[in-house]
Formats: sequence, C-alpha cells, structure tokens
Amino acid sequence: QLANFCYQELQEGYQKKNLYRVLDRIQHVKYLNLAHNEINKISSFSFPKCEYLNLNNNNFTSLKGLPKLRMIQYLTLKDNDIKDLDGLTMLRSTPIAELYLNGNPVVFSQFYRQRVFSVLPGLKVLDGVFRLTSDLEPVEEENPQKTCNLM
Repeated sequence: QLANFCYQELQEGYQKKNLYRVLDRIQHVKYLNLAHNEINKISSFSFPKCEYLNLNNNNFTSLKGLPKLRMIQYLTLKDNDIKDLDGLTMLRSTPIAELYLNGNPVVFSQFYRQRVFSVLPGLKVLDGVFRLTSDLEPVEEENPQKTCNLM
C-alpha cells in the first residue's frame, strides 16, 4: 500500500490536525511519502509495515522525531535541520538498508559516516554511497568535534 501526502498545505492548525488524523489510521502502509510538509515531529505515530519513508524537505531537527518503524528498509530525511545523531539507535533493530541525511548539518560532523555505521551495522547505503571499508574504522572518542576538518 502506498500513501502520498507530499506538498500538503499545512499552514493552518486544522490542516495539520487532519493530516495527523489520517496518519493515525494508515497502519498498513508500506510506502509513505511525507516530503515538503514542514513537519518537525511524528514520533507519536507507528507505521509497523512501512518499508519506505520519505521525509525530505521538512523541519526535523532530530531523529527522535521519527515514528516507530519496525520494518523500515529505506529512510530519507534529506534537507531537514538535523544537527546530531541522537535517536539513531531506535533504527538499530530494523532491517534498514538505506539512509539519506544529505542536506542536514549532521553530515559535516567529524566521523559522521563511521558513527552511523557503528550504530547501524546492517546499513548498506548512506547518503547514496555504499558502505566503504573506511566507514568501519573505529571512532576516536577522546575529543569529538561537531565540525568538519578541512585540509
């Protein structure tokens, strides 16, 4: 089952309430597209059969705003405002194979790829790039920086 709710006009409170009412009822969706909706949190929802979720171009600031996704295989959160990897561990027990965080501040943090792959060892693709040998190198925890080193 497919549900496509991208580009909803959610400027008014009643519009967002109606979308959330619908989201609460679509428990059997496998493919869900919620791109371009200015959503910042849907953690109160559960999509137990969802395998593909598109949350691109919204207002997510944290992965903690994600819904419960037991069957997720493909998750894209491009062009949001996610600054850290807090909440990534909730995807650890899922069959996730592809994750896209391009266009978020977190991708510029030091050891970004290594940190993601250490939390999600079954992940195959991150930001469109297959897992590399260098992604599996241990991360130095002594002085973690939240910036990218340019040489």
